[in-house]
Amino acid sequence: MVSVSEQQRLEALHRLQVLDTPADPAYDRIVQIATRLLGTPIAMVTLIDKDRQWFKASVGIEFAETSRDIAFCDHAIGHADDGPFVVHDAPSDPRFRNNPLVTGVPSIRFYAGQPLRAPGGERVGALCVIDQAPHPWTDADQEILRDLAALVEHMLSQEQLAQVSTALLRSETREALMLETIHDGLTIHDAEGRIVQWNPAAERVLGLTADEISGRTSMDQRWGAVHPDGTPWPGETHPTVEALSSGKPVRDTVMGINRPRAGLVWLRVSSTPFVEPDGSISGTLTSFADITAMIEAEQAPTFEQPAIAARRPPAYDIQLLVRATQRFAEALDDTGKTLASERDVATQILDDLHRGVPFTETIERVQMAAEHESLTAAIADLESARRGIRIHMFRALLAEGYSIGEIARLWGVSRQLASRILRDAKDVD
Repeated sequence: MVSVSEQQRLEALHRLQVLDTPADPAYDRIVQIATRLLGTPIAMVTLIDKDRQWFKASVGIEFAETSRDIAFCDHAIGHADDGPFVVHDAPSDPRFRNNPLVTGVPSIRFYAGQPLRAPGGERVGALCVIDQAPHPWTDADQEILRDLAALVEHMLSQEQLAQVSTALLRSETREALMLETIHDGLTIHDAEGRIVQWNPAAERVLGLTADEISGRTSMDQRWGAVHPDGTPWPGETHPTVEALSSGKPVRDTVMGINRPRAGLVWLRVSSTPFVEPDGSISGTLTSFADITAMIEAEQAPTFEQPAIAARRPPAYDIQLLVRATQRFAEALDDTGKTLASERDVATQILDDLHRGVPFTETIERVQMAAEHESLTAAIADLESARRGIRIHMFRALLAEGYSIGEIARLWGVSRQLASRILRDAKDVD
């Protein structure tokens, strides 16, 4: 299982968007300078992905990547010291003597690798030099390698700077991206969280005028923000504030806000910080889409169970609801039967194995089970039917005069019942 720190490191690496990019003369010059100044035949800028080591630039080596489990640079990024990780004689080092990169091409004997950090400080790779013979190594050499690595880190930060979120800081790019054809609302916030620019869709989605948007922050009580369960959402934990304080993107957060002339609206909000080369946060780009219809159907605050007898006659074709409900019931029944059938096949396979039935016979059952797609089809049909009854139930009850909250509660009860039926079906022997 990937640790939290390793997951953060991989996320930082992928945010750079450098992996598998074409050769770059700037990186190529760095490794060429490293070989000349440090007197080694091989130098590389490496990035350590989940399962591989990839070379952004290299001199003296033909291949473009290796497996991570044999990478010297993987040891470098895990090295406790901030300085280079140095191996003076790999063939005699127990950690590396059987490494394919030592016993085969490129026949590493000497290695020195300085970890490379992303703008957030995560170690994402290394600048390394390699020799196939004994190689002297001095304090001055260490400083040279560190200085060159600092140049690579600066270039990596520039790579990230060139991405869309940073480009939006330039006014001409902002204007190009904020065309009226963009349906989602977009706001740019400064380092203090104030809205300094927005697109026309932002005014429409938020129900605010330009004067009402300009300069507003997440701390403004007029937002009246709430969580999907109806509880208040403090300004200091709004997505924009979280992105500003953490320096990390906040994705797909569901938030309700109060539109002054139209009431509650539900938004799906994402916020991306602008990270400067020195690691400081200069602002954010926040996007938001109106998902009110979906949230009101599924996640609105619940109220007391309605008295069905007191409702007015339905203004909706009840036959649609009846047919949808029948299909849902049939799908539940079919899924239960299929689950029982699949369990029977599995039980027969286990019985064969326990009784010592020849494997050639048992494998036929295994293949039959593997090729049998009825379970997948039944589950897919059940999910489709569940969505169908939800849509028809919502429309029918809304037409009868139920509130959004009441409909949500009714749907919650039916969903719990469906889950229980399906669970009982799985327990069929």
